[in-house]
Amino acid sequence: PISLAYGWQIHPTTNQVFFHSGWDLLANVGTQVTAVDAGTVVLAQAQGSYGQLVIINHRSGLQTRYAHLASILVQNGQTVKAGDLLGTVGTTGKPTSPQPHLLFEVRSSSPQGWVAQDPQQYLK
Repeated sequence: PISLAYGWQIHPTTNQVFFHSGWDLLANVGTQVTAVDAGTVVLAQAQGSYGQLVIINHRSGLQTRYAHLASILVQNGQTVKAGDLLGTVGTTGKPTSPQPHLLFEVRSSSPQGWVAQDPQQYLK
């Protein structure tokens, strides 16, 4: 289940209004995280508030991000297929809530860089 949706939200712990750039998907620590589509891993490491993070660039000009992972099981430059195991759910970084969850983001390439998109537009 989605515990925090994309868009303007009230932060669950600070009660401040903020823009949430993806979905928080509740899951138990250790739950397997898989790629939603084929692509190339461009980052697989700790990255600030994202914690353990995997970023995949897809041929469609989209990018997916999988954050707060407990473990990362892919490497930079690795080619993945839809359904390939990327890592496991954790609570690394600075998640929006203490409940274990996967932060899942979809971004599109633009002249301004990678711009967050509503995952609902791309997932069925």
